Amino acid sequence: MGMKERYWEATTKAANEITKPWYKKPEFWIGIVANVIALGALTVAIIAL
Repeated sequence: MGMKERYWEATTKAANEITKPWYKKPEFWIGIVANVIALGALTVAIIAL
């Protein structure tokens, strides 16, 4: 596989990743789960006080 094919494959993969909808990105769901866990911990701390 030549440099041209590798470059084409890399740029196409990058373009597909960038244009992926926000709800299909793992970072979005990881952020949601982290926020839910943080809110749960905050609720438990408030109740404990």
